[in-house]
Amino acid sequence: YVWDINGRKYIDFSCGIFVTNVGHSHPDVIKAIHWQLKKMTHNYIFPSEIRAKLVKKLIEITGFEKILLTVTGSEANEAALQIMLRNRPSGRVLSIQGAYYGSTSGMRQLNDGNLHEDSFPSGGDGHDVAGIFLQCFRGRDAKWMPYNWVRAWQIWAKQRDIPIAFDEMQSGIGRTGKWFGYQYYDISPDLVCVGKGLGAGLPITCVLGSAKLMKFSDDLWSTHTGNPLSCASALASLEIIEKEHL
Repeated sequence: YVWDINGRKYIDFSCGIFVTNVGHSHPDVIKAIHWQLKKMTHNYIFPSEIRAKLVKKLIEITGFEKILLTVTGSEANEAALQIMLRNRPSGRVLSIQGAYYGSTSGMRQLNDGNLHEDSFPSGGDGHDVAGIFLQCFRGRDAKWMPYNWVRAWQIWAKQRDIPIAFDEMQSGIGRTGKWFGYQYYDISPDLVCVGKGLGAGLPITCVLGSAKLMKFSDDLWSTHTGNPLSCASALASLEIIEKEHL
C-alpha cells in the first residue's frame, strides 16, 4: 500500500513501476540498509564485502560468468549496446519496434526499433548485425513477444555468432513468476540487463554475460557503480524472494 498526503490509501499494483518487488518498506531490506549505512556509504569502483556478496548471489542465481554493476536501466542497456558494438564494430543492433529501452542517446535509437513480431529472420549471413536486443514484453502495453518469434531470432543469431541481449528491467527479479522473463522462451541469452526490482527501491542495475563478451566492459563503470547501500538493498531483496518463494 501507499498513502497520499491526506492519508488516503492505495494499492500499488506496479510496485513503484516494477521496483519494490518485495514491498515498499520490507523490514529485512530496511535492516540491511541500516547495517550497511554504519559501515560504508560509497567506495567508488573498489572492492567491498557487500559488493562481493551481491555479485556471488547473482552468479548463483543466473549462472553467468561475469557481471558489470551499473546504476540506471539506461546505463546498463547502454553498456550492453556498447559491448555488442565493440565485439563487432561494423555492425548494427536490432531492437523491438515499439519497445522502450531507456533515455540515453543510444537507447533513443533502439527505441525506434526495427523488429516487429511478424518480422521473422529470412536467411542472410548477418555480417552487418552486431547484436539483437530483445525484451519478453513491451513495457508500454505489456505485449509479450511470441514464443516462436523469440526462438527464431535466437536460433538465427546463434548460427551466425551474433549475441542476443535481453532487457529484463521490468520483467526480471521474479516479476513474472520466474527470476527472468527470458526463461519462458527456453533460451540462453548472451547478455542480460537487470534493474528496477533488483535494488528494492535504491538505484542499482547490472549487465550479466559471458567472459567472452564482458571483456569489452572494463571501462563502462561510473562514479556510483555498485554503491554499498544499493548492494545491501539488492542482496536483501534477492534473499527475500528466495526465502518467501516470491
